[in-house]
Amino acid sequence: MRPIKPYFLLMTVLIVVLCLFFIERDKHLLTPTSPTYLETGWFHEGNSISLPTKVAANSNETFTINYEMDERFHDQQTLLIRTSLQDIRVFVDDELIYERNFGSEPLDPYASLWHMVDVHNLSEGSILSIEYMSPYQDMAGQLNPIMIGQRDSLYVYLFTTYGFRFFVALLVLITGFFVVLMNTFLAKNKDKGFVYTGIFSVLLSLWMIAESRLLQFFTGSQILLGSLAYIMIPLLPLPLIRYLREDLLTKFKTTLKIMYYAYFSIFISIILLNIFGIYDFFETVAFTQISVLIGMFVGVGLVFFEIKQFNNKRASNFVKVLLLVVFFALIEMISFVNNDFRNTSSYISIGVGILLIVFMSYYIKYILTKIKSAYKEEFYKKLAFMDHITQGYNRLAYERDIEEIFKSVDKKKNLRLVVFDLDELKHINDNFGHNKGDEALQKAFDIMTEVFGDQGTCYRIGGDEFACLCLNNDEAIYQIKKQLIQERIKEEQQNLPYHFGFSIGSSVVHDLSISDDRLMEIADNEMYEHKKKFKMIYR
Repeated sequence: MRPIKPYFLLMTVLIVVLCLFFIERDKHLLTPTSPTYLETGWFHEGNSISLPTKVAANSNETFTINYEMDERFHDQQTLLIRTSLQDIRVFVDDELIYERNFGSEPLDPYASLWHMVDVHNLSEGSILSIEYMSPYQDMAGQLNPIMIGQRDSLYVYLFTTYGFRFFVALLVLITGFFVVLMNTFLAKNKDKGFVYTGIFSVLLSLWMIAESRLLQFFTGSQILLGSLAYIMIPLLPLPLIRYLREDLLTKFKTTLKIMYYAYFSIFISIILLNIFGIYDFFETVAFTQISVLIGMFVGVGLVFFEIKQFNNKRASNFVKVLLLVVFFALIEMISFVNNDFRNTSSYISIGVGILLIVFMSYYIKYILTKIKSAYKEEFYKKLAFMDHITQGYNRLAYERDIEEIFKSVDKKKNLRLVVFDLDELKHINDNFGHNKGDEALQKAFDIMTEVFGDQGTCYRIGGDEFACLCLNNDEAIYQIKKQLIQERIKEEQQNLPYHFGFSIGSSVVHDLSISDDRLMEIADNEMYEHKKKFKMIYR
């Protein structure tokens, strides 16, 4: 019976589950009720208005909109209100049911937030009044859509409407951290381009999370909600500037250094200006965006100069990516200037999504190249320390390992060096052929490894010479091992047409000042004395 291939089994299970997924799919499906917009029926200063809209209002001026609640408010409802850097108060028949004010201290900056306001049942016919006030002229009079429904349906609406932006931001964050960690801690040869791109991705993702309209459901920190998007803007150019200065461009080092410290100074300044009450975060955003836009054009110009002067192919690839970022950033800024706050971060999310796909394709290719290179390096490294006949370690590996042992006092004083010399290898080669000579070498190495392998590592260090570095110099154990060697040689000799045997000698460290050459010399002398005394006793 032919075995079932794992991927075939997996595909079968997936197809079955997929088919079952669509059978009577709606029978027991849990679906929350859909929320509804309160678009019409609103009044401002006696005039009928539809949401969303913007009414005439000045900064720090409170204005009110009213709505006569219909039969939908017979049951308890929840209002979903989005304020744009505004204070808000909600009344039902002049009774205050909700209030949220900002700006009383530096740690309580204005932020654009969602407000869920519960309206009790039997409220039909009552007058719903909402007061707004913003200290910023651009936001004064701004009225966003208002929805009603049950809380669960409102949550579902928010996550289905804005979840894509949040998901893209999280994906960029995870990708950025992954790339930074891989290149900072795991990669031997770090690619600064990927490191700085990873840092840029992390910073960009934080800005996208702040603008996703969902951060409020993960943290209630007012300082974070009101500042994160603004402080990320001057930080975004920093990793790109570092990459240009340290890795990509050959000139303009001083210009890039000035740009780097300029953006870092802007970052510090907007924080200090808010702390001391001079300018709020929102009041600095126009200057920050303009400075970033100028920096983008300067960066593109420098890269184009690099391409023209030095035909830098890496710079050519980089400018394509940079132009893509500039294009979507421009659309984002134009949207912001035109007060299209509903689509904030939408355009950059599309651009970043495309950029992420391109970046990950490059990075996967880079990682595969690194893995292939590391595998090849490891293969050749292993080959360099391998004896091609015995498939064990060679003299180069022996010298590497004994050098490491001599660096450790504990290992050195417990070391026993055991050396072996295969008898009559030339006679075997001349009379039985080199294949039999290789066979004798292999058998000798196998016996040494079998007997002394639990004490250390064995090596073929020359034509017919072997050595074992044992990290246990106990004499009794050594004598037992010698006896085992003799027994194994006798067993092998019975099945071989030629004499098979070898001489053995060893040395231990009595004086820590001894050199590895002297240790080998002592072991060799004992081995040769053994050879002379017993006259090849292993027959």
